[in-house]
Amino acid sequence: MAILKYVYVLCALTVAACGFQPVYGTHGTSNTMRSELSEIRVSGIEDRSGQLLRNALIDRLSYEGVKADPLYTLDIIGFSEDAINLGIDKDASATRTQLRYTATMVLKGRDGEELARQNLKATSSYNVLGSQFTTRITREDAEENAINELANQALLYLELYFSNKN
Repeated sequence: MAILKYVYVLCALTVAACGFQPVYGTHGTSNTMRSELSEIRVSGIEDRSGQLLRNALIDRLSYEGVKADPLYTLDIIGFSEDAINLGIDKDASATRTQLRYTATMVLKGRDGEELARQNLKATSSYNVLGSQFTTRITREDAEENAINELANQALLYLELYFSNKN
């Protein structure tokens, strides 16, 4: 049992010595990170799903409100949604549908220079039920979950970018 304690201490010291820093920590990075992220303007995205993604990104990035003259621009290009029917019944009707969202985020500086690029992917699914209303509600919920996942991926990548930049 005593050896196990020494192993834990050794592991903790090894991780601390390698330069590892948590993104969400008390090392003062949270305020710096928030101010960096608030300097990003999110460009418009086509379609309803694109607008939902843009709104989710703005909610996550605008800690201090939207800046009048931001330092960075975030473009979402190639945003697409694919619906794939799964669980085919005997009468050739689908009982489950999978939604796949893909996009590429491009972070640009004030001068238009590309600073970072990352592919984003999210998958969600829903049951196709007998009631059209219920199916629509479950589809909207699945869509919202997938779009929030895309926004979370983008936020995580941006936080990693800015934490490595500083």
